[in-house]
Amino acid sequence: MKEIDESLRRLQTGYIDIYQVHWPDPLLPIEETAAAMHELYKQGKIRAIGVSNYSLEQMNVFRRLAPLHTAQPPYKSDPKFQPPRYAQYLKAVERLDQQNYGKRVLELAVRWTLDQLFVTVALWGACHPDQLAPIADVGGWKLDSAALKAINEKCSEVDYRAGRLGVLSAASPVGAKPGKGHAM
Repeated sequence: MKEIDESLRRLQTGYIDIYQVHWPDPLLPIEETAAAMHELYKQGKIRAIGVSNYSLEQMNVFRRLAPLHTAQPPYKSDPKFQPPRYAQYLKAVERLDQQNYGKRVLELAVRWTLDQLFVTVALWGACHPDQLAPIADVGGWKLDSAALKAINEKCSEVDYRAGRLGVLSAASPVGAKPGKGHAM
C-alpha cells in the first residue's frame, strides 16, 4: 500500500485510472491480492481494477473479493497464438493486408478494435517511443459497416476452421462471450 501512495505522489495525482495486475504472483494467494486491490478501490486511489494473464478460474477467485473491470487473457496460452492456428491467423492478416482499406494492418487492427460495440479504449503496448508512431494513423477515421462485416467474416473463417463458433478478441471484457466481438 505504501508503494501506491509513493506512486501517486510522484505522479502528482490523487488516483490511478486502471490498476492492472500483470501476472498472478505464485507466492501470494490471489485472495490477498484481490483484497488489497479492493481496499485501494474503496479508498478511491484506483478507479478500476484489472488483471492480465489470469486464468478464468483465477479471475473467478479474484472476483469473489473485488470487482474486476478489465481482463487480458494470457497471449502465450491463447490457442490463437499456438500452431497451427497462429499460421491461419497470419494468412487472414495477409488477406486483410491485400485488401487493406488504404491502411496498414496494424492501423486496421486497432481501428477495428475501437469500432467494436461497447469498446471505449484500446490499450497499446510499446517498448520504444518509435513504436508509438502508428497511433497517429488510427484516429480521425472509422471502418464502415461493410468493412467491419468483411473483417469479421475473415476472422470468423479462421475461428470456424479452428472449431470455434465466433470471434473472441485477445483482450475481452470480463464475462464476454465468443461471437460478441468485444475488445479493449
